Amino acid sequence: DKWCIYPMYDFAHPIGGLDPEVVLPILKHILRTRKVRGFDICEISPRFDLDNTTAKLGAVLIFAVVNTLCKIHGLAVEEFD
Repeated sequence: DKWCIYPMYDFAHPIGGLDPEVVLPILKHILRTRKVRGFDICEISPRFDLDNTTAKLGAVLIFAVVNTLCKIHGLAVEEFD
């Protein structure tokens, strides 16, 4: 759902959603089930992204997914958690 995580650029118009610090552990738990076959990140708009906060959140989520999948498959070289 596109409104899952709080919008990072529009705090004046809250629409609900999850705190990013709640999403990361949930995301990692879901990945550890080994049932995930793909994921996407959408609604990152550089034009409206103050200080690149939404882009940085997207990067953190991508890193968390890749790092968790590497750990699951024995490919992690360093611990970043």
